[in-house]
Amino acid sequence: MRSLPRAVFVELTQGCNLKCSMCRNTRISTHSRLMSDELFAQIAETLFPVAELVDIRGWGESLILRDIENKLRHIAKYGPKVRVVSNLSFYREAILLYLLSINAEIAVSLDTVDPSLLKLLRTGTNLELVKKNLMLLSDNRRYDQQVYLLVTVQRPALTDLSNIINFAYDCGVKEIRLFSVTATAESPLSLFNCCTDIDFNLSKAAAVAKKLGIKIVLATKLGCRIYKSNDSVPCIHPWSYCYISYNGDVTCCDHLIGPGNAEYVIGNLTVSTFDNVWNGPKAQTFRHMHASSGRSQIPLAHCRWCYSEKYVDFEHYFDCKFTQTVVSI
Repeated sequence: MRSLPRAVFVELTQGCNLKCSMCRNTRISTHSRLMSDELFAQIAETLFPVAELVDIRGWGESLILRDIENKLRHIAKYGPKVRVVSNLSFYREAILLYLLSINAEIAVSLDTVDPSLLKLLRTGTNLELVKKNLMLLSDNRRYDQQVYLLVTVQRPALTDLSNIINFAYDCGVKEIRLFSVTATAESPLSLFNCCTDIDFNLSKAAAVAKKLGIKIVLATKLGCRIYKSNDSVPCIHPWSYCYISYNGDVTCCDHLIGPGNAEYVIGNLTVSTFDNVWNGPKAQTFRHMHASSGRSQIPLAHCRWCYSEKYVDFEHYFDCKFTQTVVSI
């Protein structure tokens, strides 16, 4: 392909200040799995000048890095939309205000506001600090700036969905996006056989949201509600997205975060140029599989799941044929 990715996802670190049950069983230092300055500079020079969106999300918390403001300034000078996903459980007011100053999109991960559940699901979270940071963002953002919650729906926290809506309202947040947890059926987090409970709690949350003027977006299928599922349109990610991990591994999807996704790696920037990776045999095979018919039978488990279970997150930023699924009562 002559074109370069429209959306570039850069994992600056896999280190994090939290230990979440769905993610990892131990804290990981930011310094042990950190993208080198040389690799970041290579990515910036090659991709940022033409990218429409640069997202510094990864399997870690980027905003706690010591030099994060320098990285953000380096991205912003090229002019793309900047997006971050953060737990906001830290003291970095200057960084948050700088993100607002460059009109960044800020997605905040928070799966429950119940203190006892937080200790179980998102160990290390300081809820009062998260609330303080959200209110700082709400008080200082322009009316059109995007600050919203990302909620991973998990079995132990199903009954807390309505409380999250109230928490968002108190913090000035007007949008919440819901994702189903990724877990085996045996996991205590799993939503397996929970359709009835999901529908009940989702309807209850939707009623609260309607009253408070908050939009709930489904980013994945949840419960027994029937929504139109269309796998006739190929996923745009293999042609438009590029995710680069801290060690230089490249995939074509922002969903493939963290360990266990080696089969989706199309190359590594520490041993090859981006053009050779982007147009290499693995990338071409990957695109061919998505362009062919029978995408529900694609021989990649994660992609099959996405075609049947994944809704629009922010694909509509790049293609108007995609629309988000907004929950209503």
